[in-house]
Amino acid sequence: MLTLEKIDGTSMRALDRILRDFQFFTESGEVIYNRVFVVSAFAGVTDLLLENKKTGEPGVYHRFAQYNDFQAPLDGVTTRLKEIHQAYEPLGLDLAAADRFVTQRVAEAQAFLASLANVLASGYVSAESILLAAREILASIGEAHAGFVFTNVLQRNGMAATFLDLSGFHDHGLYTIDERIAHAFKDLDLGQTIGVVTGYTKGVEGIMREFDRGYSEVTFSKIAVALKPSSTRSTTSPRPTRPWWAWSTACRWSSPTTRWPTSWRTWAWRRSTPRPASRWRCTASTCGSRTPLNPATRVP
Repeated sequence: MLTLEKIDGTSMRALDRILRDFQFFTESGEVIYNRVFVVSAFAGVTDLLLENKKTGEPGVYHRFAQYNDFQAPLDGVTTRLKEIHQAYEPLGLDLAAADRFVTQRVAEAQAFLASLANVLASGYVSAESILLAAREILASIGEAHAGFVFTNVLQRNGMAATFLDLSGFHDHGLYTIDERIAHAFKDLDLGQTIGVVTGYTKGVEGIMREFDRGYSEVTFSKIAVALKPSSTRSTTSPRPTRPWWAWSTACRWSSPTTRWPTSWRTWAWRRSTPRPASRWRCTASTCGSRTPLNPATRVP
């Protein structure tokens, strides 16, 4: 029985609650496998990389787009990510490994962005395509960071966990989003390991071209279509228009018009989920990081 779960940025800041409430072990102490987690960047990180979602305050991306120095603010993001690590050392996070990951990933991103900046300055190519690529590179940093941290914490707490980095930083394959997801899961035995997946997926069609910052919901829905889990659940920040406790609910996924809680957070899901997703029955639920665990949010 496969469970697909999504952890949003606000809930990533409460990993202690996730470890405590998400039932990773049976009563006899055995690890519960056949689980896939799609993780978003820690709250506030994507705001630094792109722009503040609430205030519009520009981040690294806007420095790049306006031909300004983006190296210094990106170095500031590196510092911020390493500060975040400190809070998770008590949970077992390997600080040295996490810091190395961030340093390497940001250095690689800086190299890509420097090349894009040179091409953009030449005036020979469409600025729209270059800026979209830069936006995706930056967004992927936060998602990959969160995925690495969560995977490391799970491993250090006695679980076999595999980090599936869909950002494609180290491959040049021209995959569509669906193809990259299929390739990532092709040889993975989920009966022996917990899958931790980045909310951002690199694809030739450009996931942010249509959905921009709704990409993690798109990745979540496409993985659901690919894996056909028996149940899904998603943590959600208490920021939507309805009270957070109203989101701890169960629904049956059994028709093209999914009975899913209505909000801006699920708009990307509804737009992106292909019709085949309605062909199997799947228990779906949402729960906030501050929601007491109830039968709708428990792993069967």
